[in-house]
Amino acid sequence: MSSSTSTSERAPQLDLRRAGLWLLGALAGVLALLVLIELGLELLLPSVRGLHRDNPSSPAASARFVRNQEYSFAMGWDLRHKVRGKTNAMGFLSPYQFDAVAKPAVALFGDSFTEGEMLAYGESLAGQLEAQSGGAIVPLNFGLSGAALPHYLGMAREMGARFEFDAAVIVVVPGDYLEGFEEKEGLYSWGKPGSELISLVPAASRSRWKQIARESALVYYVRGNLKFNPATLFARPGQKACMPHALAAADRERLSRYVDALPRALRLDAGRIVLAVNTNTKDIYERVDRPRPVRDACPDVDALALAELRRLAAVRGMKVVEIGALLEQHYRAHRRLLDFRPVDPHWNDIATTLIAGGIVRELSLAGGPAKGRPALARTD
Repeated sequence: MSSSTSTSERAPQLDLRRAGLWLLGALAGVLALLVLIELGLELLLPSVRGLHRDNPSSPAASARFVRNQEYSFAMGWDLRHKVRGKTNAMGFLSPYQFDAVAKPAVALFGDSFTEGEMLAYGESLAGQLEAQSGGAIVPLNFGLSGAALPHYLGMAREMGARFEFDAAVIVVVPGDYLEGFEEKEGLYSWGKPGSELISLVPAASRSRWKQIARESALVYYVRGNLKFNPATLFARPGQKACMPHALAAADRERLSRYVDALPRALRLDAGRIVLAVNTNTKDIYERVDRPRPVRDACPDVDALALAELRRLAAVRGMKVVEIGALLEQHYRAHRRLLDFRPVDPHWNDIATTLIAGGIVRELSLAGGPAKGRPALARTD
């Protein structure tokens, strides 16, 4: 065999080897870059450790955060509005250990607006309720991101059986009725027709690898700050045409049963329950800053359901706080933002101050702490 033939046979092998070495070098470079970014987020920038779900203690356990866990939060690519906090021994976001709280205590139910991860405790709705009541309100915050109406009732049943509440506040936000039909692990959803009103979707356990990955500052930054979500990456924005809607008899019956179930779950008179109904702050800005001719309203099933919920709650004797009216009145007078837009639509401390004031007035608990009540045990 000639040397030219031997050389030509070795040439493809050499090319493959070079390509393999190049690929390994490129992968090593990418890995080194990711390590540098991770270290930068960990060391050079403020820590951005988020809240994480704990593995369930049993198949019947609802969602909780990792217990006694410190976390930090920051918004946007530039990590603005930095706050720190801690979960308690029950896995809720609070500086207080709930089992050490003396009476009277006020239960607080809701989704991420109530949970308040993006606010320091003193700025959150729970913290403002405590401050504006002069300590007479001891808020037990059971808020959880992603929760909806069925979960509020489920938690009312769980916690009403464990604690003796003096009052309760349920923060209702747009989407709370229809989102209740979504089955989210660890959360209560609407039950099937002809069955229980609500049912718990079993919580999922995270593998050790998932637990390690979620502790990565880079993973949290990409998902939490850059809002990268593969499920919505290719979503096509667009405005849906207005379609007439109406509540079905099953919707009305479900809502009626819900309002009847709340006082029993909480072991409270209806008059000690406040329904605080939220609105989209963007709509407030639009109405005040860019007034336009009024168009015919096109409420969807969710909006109709929440309107019916407010009506039924008032009929049963519950207090109803219209958050939109409180916020719009203040914005018209002062033109100060009520949220963290354009980065995040959640309430800022201006909004929580106004809302807490409205709730305290409804509960008539603006006086000082109960006489002889011992101090709360803080977790920090």
